[in-house]
Amino acid sequence: QILFLLTIIVSALMIIFKKPILNLLFGSVEKDVMDSSLKYFSVSAFSYPFVSLFNTGCSSYRAMGNSRINFWASMVMLAINLVLKYIFIYRLKLGVTGAGLSSLIAYGVVGIILIASLHHVDNKVSINKFYVFEGTKKMIKSILGIGLPNGIENGMFQMGHILLQNLVSTLGTVAIASNALYSNISPLYHSLNSGFSLGITTFTAQCMGAGRPDEARFYMRHILKLTYIFTAANGILILIFSKQLISLYGLSPEVTRVGHKLLLMYITGAIFAYPSSFTYANALRGTGDTKFTMTVSLCSMFGVRIGLAYVAVKVFHMGIYGVQLVMILEWFEKGLIYHIRERRGKWQNIKVI
Repeated sequence: QILFLLTIIVSALMIIFKKPILNLLFGSVEKDVMDSSLKYFSVSAFSYPFVSLFNTGCSSYRAMGNSRINFWASMVMLAINLVLKYIFIYRLKLGVTGAGLSSLIAYGVVGIILIASLHHVDNKVSINKFYVFEGTKKMIKSILGIGLPNGIENGMFQMGHILLQNLVSTLGTVAIASNALYSNISPLYHSLNSGFSLGITTFTAQCMGAGRPDEARFYMRHILKLTYIFTAANGILILIFSKQLISLYGLSPEVTRVGHKLLLMYITGAIFAYPSSFTYANALRGTGDTKFTMTVSLCSMFGVRIGLAYVAVKVFHMGIYGVQLVMILEWFEKGLIYHIRERRGKWQNIKVI
């Protein structure tokens, strides 16, 4: 309920102030790009409440240990999104508006179905009265103690990402297109890591809730090893077929060449540093150590990634490759900090409930 209301407020603010926001962040881009961005931003902002319903439903089923529901919900959402994108973009010629509208409808349909299914009494956790707020001060404090730091971290991370996109936009059309090109392929790698991250959060949270921090540490380390093994195998496959993947987009030779180099840098760095930077963080969040992960993430994003990226571009003139290199260095830095935190074991003393 709290999340849904907050996303409605955020959605309204984004729609009202869309032009000042985009002008502030990407004021130097071409007019056609800005016009398309305003259209897409407007439609996507309407989807925020439905995205919150989708994520709430998936999180609830994940907490109940029923990841099968999440899998099929994601598959249905993806299928609806892809079908509608084809209809809206290629048949109805709606362009970026169609792209945003398809995502809005997909999240809306599946999100509402997920929330409605939580009313079923056979669920371990069911919602009887969605529109009636129920809860104690202690419960609300516990929820906010976990949710607020995590929400601030995610919000500031996205803000940092936007600032980096603003930096990339000053490097020219080739850099913008190349960055977007490799970014569209990179989920083939980090989506697998995201699955392990969700699993490690659930395992560590359940172990800590049961008062067994030693088991939480065991699963933390075991799942991290599995993450490295499987994501490395996945990354090697992407590296082998990287040229074929890039060629699917049919872009100009220069954009293809730069995009291919960025993809090679991303996957190579991710194989060694991505799991420790992100999977470790989710493990610590599962123990309730959200304030620490928030602090590390914010300091790392604004102090290392953004700060050094501007130095690499403005001082050393390394262009888009400098931005990419700094991102990989930041992964190593965060992974090292999280590793030290896990070894010291201060998270074992945290009591969430």
